[in-house]
Amino acid sequence: MTTYSEALKSFLIFYREKPVAAMTNEDVIIYNNEYILKNKFSSSYQNQIVHLVG
Repeated sequence: MTTYSEALKSFLIFYREKPVAAMTNEDVIIYNNEYILKNKFSSSYQNQIVHLVG
């Protein structure tokens, strides 16, 4: 899988109980704070998520 596919998969798994149509920008912020930052992923990974789902 490409990096973007892996990033999207990670985001969707994080929100597996929430319908995609119900996701908001706030969800991206929460994902960033509670998953990316807590796991100390790189800033480039953060940017990929924001550009992918934001």
